Amino acid sequence: MKVAFVLESYPPHIGGSESRAYNLIKRLPKSWEIHVITPCFDYAKKEEVRENVFVHRFGAYHSFSYFKNGSRPLSLSLDISQRALFTLKKLGSFDACVYSEWNLLTFALTHAFVSSPKLVDWCEVLAGRIAGLAGVLEALFEKNLAQRATHHIAVNEKVKELLKNVHKVDSKRISVVQNGVDERFIASSFPKKQSGRLLYVGRLTPHKGVHSLLMVFSRLRKTHPYATLHIVGAGDPFYTLSLKKLAVEGVEFLGVLSESELIEEYRSAQLLVLPSEREGSSLVSLEAMANYTPVVTIDAPLNLSKSDTVIHGFNGLVVKPSNLLDALQAVLSDEALWKSLSQNANLYAKERSWSKCAKKLEEVLKSV
Repeated sequence: MKVAFVLESYPPHIGGSESRAYNLIKRLPKSWEIHVITPCFDYAKKEEVRENVFVHRFGAYHSFSYFKNGSRPLSLSLDISQRALFTLKKLGSFDACVYSEWNLLTFALTHAFVSSPKLVDWCEVLAGRIAGLAGVLEALFEKNLAQRATHHIAVNEKVKELLKNVHKVDSKRISVVQNGVDERFIASSFPKKQSGRLLYVGRLTPHKGVHSLLMVFSRLRKTHPYATLHIVGAGDPFYTLSLKKLAVEGVEFLGVLSESELIEEYRSAQLLVLPSEREGSSLVSLEAMANYTPVVTIDAPLNLSKSDTVIHGFNGLVVKPSNLLDALQAVLSDEALWKSLSQNANLYAKERSWSKCAKKLEEVLKSV
C-alpha cells in the first residue's frame, strides 16, 4: 500500500499526537510506502527517509508562534493548508490518506483534491464545548470532517461515542485505535522511587493546568515538606515564565528531556499528576504507569483520560479539581494504597503496547 499521513506536526516536535503518529507509523508493514506530509517546525530537516517512511516537511515555522497557548493563528493555518495541498499534489495518488484532526482547515481545503479514501484520526471532539465564535467555527469544521471523511479513527471509545452522538457518524464508519506504550518504557522490575516525588510531563499551556498544580503543590508542602515536583516539557516562553513565578521550594523545571532522561524521571517519581482540563488520551499516563508510577488526574468534562487510561482506585485516582490536594495527600500518606496503585498501573500499561495498536490501524487501512 501507498499511504499518506497529513499531520499538523511530527517529531522532532514532541507532543501527544506527534508521538501517537510516530509510534503507529513506524510499526506499519515495511512493505508499505508511507509518506508523512507535515509543516517544518524549528529548523527540522525538510526531507527525511527512515526505512519505508518518507517525511516531507514544508515551510518554516516556529512552534511557539503556532501553538501559542493552544491556539492556531488563522494566517499560519491557511498557509500550512495550502502547502500541504501542494505537497499532496506533487506526490501523486495514494491508496489511503490519513489526516490528523488538527489543523481543521487542512482537511477542509485539501480533501476535494484527494481521490483516495480519506481517514481522520480524532483525539477529541470539542463541538458544543467551546463558547463564542471559536466554538461555532470549531463545530462547523468538525462537522465538515465528520461528513466528508471516508472513515474515522477514534483514540478511544469515548471519542467514538462523541462522533456518533454529536456529529451523527454511523458507528460502521468509526474504528477505535488506542494509544499505546513503547516496550522500552516498561520497567522489568519495581524501580527505586524518590519518596514524595511528583511529576508532570507535557506541554506548558494553560489548558494543561500546570498553574493549578503549582498552587496545590505549595499547599502540599505544608503537610509534606519533603515533597518535590519535577515539571518536564516546554511551551510559550511568557507563559512558562508566569509558571516559574508561582513555583515554591521543591519545584524544578526540567524542560524537554531525552528519552532515557524521561524514563529515569518516570521511574523515580512516586506519582504522575495530570491536571489537564482537556486531554484526549494521555500518553504520558501510560508511560508513567509502565514504570510503576500511578496517576492522579482531575474529573474535568474535556479530560477524556479519565475514561480511557486512568481507572479510579485501580491504577490511579480521578478527583474533582477542588479535591486534588486531598488526593495527593492521601496517596503520599498511605503506602499500601500507593503500592496497590503502582502494581496495577504496571500491569495495565503492559496490555497497551504500540505493536497491538499499529496492527489495528493496519487492519483499518486495509479495509477502507
